Amino acid sequence: MQHLQAMVHRLPKAARFLIEMLACRAMVHLPGSEVHRLRRQLAERKAL
Repeated sequence: MQHLQAMVHRLPKAARFLIEMLACRAMVHLPGSEVHRLRRQLAERKAL
């Protein structure tokens, strides 16, 4: 997981956006609490 985040960090903004979109779509299949936790992580990352 850490490895994936490091890869995403090196990508240009557009590619990163696409990955986040895909991640959000994948989240639909996760249990609600997990979705909430991951969305909050994404929001925190964007705030930085």
